[in-house]
Amino acid sequence: MSKKINKNTILEGQIFLWDIIAEREIQKQESVVLETINYKKYSQLTEEQQKIVTAFVESPKLNRIVHACGGGLVIELKEGDEYSTKYFNKLGIEEFKFNKKISVLPMDKIIENRVEFITNARQEEALYRIKEKLSEFKAIKRIGDENILVETSNKVISITAEGRIIEFNDVQAIYTEDEVLRELVIDLKEIQKSVKVGDLVEASFRSGIITGEITREYGSYNDTLNISFDNRTKSTAIARVMVRKIIKSA
Repeated sequence: MSKKINKNTILEGQIFLWDIIAEREIQKQESVVLETINYKKYSQLTEEQQKIVTAFVESPKLNRIVHACGGGLVIELKEGDEYSTKYFNKLGIEEFKFNKKISVLPMDKIIENRVEFITNARQEEALYRIKEKLSEFKAIKRIGDENILVETSNKVISITAEGRIIEFNDVQAIYTEDEVLRELVIDLKEIQKSVKVGDLVEASFRSGIITGEITREYGSYNDTLNISFDNRTKSTAIARVMVRKIIKSA
């Protein structure tokens, strides 16, 4: 079930930066020229925020830098498996930090990125369901964003890495035309129809996703499959329609 939100709605576990920003008058500062920084990329930041970017952009811990839709600057750092995120206001003052990844909104601009996010079977299944319902839309995979975005004439839909669908009404997603997916998800029905013994697949099983090898086809229309998973230590029967992705064809 999808969630519909607008700028006045707060999701559980999501920090909406526009709600915590106190509007302050930004005092004019002297311009500082730093040759290592591409100021065209950061032209919407204040001069004080540009200095913050300069301080972090070469850090080996840097994961992402995001210009939040509310005007703040968000620095996401990673060391090993640990994340920390710092939020700076328009004056360049650090207002808070927390020990987790940032949740990037469609309206946020990702201006630096050190990580590659690959779509997963849950997201592809959700995109397939959306594709079945909509006649005109853009599917967008932004660099540095783990979500898939779907833009329609009146809303933006975000598909999270967990496969959740969140709808944003009356907002403008920030992306480039290079990030629009020209080839959408292959028809799941065609994927399912083509699965055969020996294929390595991802499939829905109970409340999760399993990865395994198809070892047998049977039933009136070969609509039941046996799949061996967890390093061949487990095996179960699944319906053909539970297959979500062919990882490697036999």
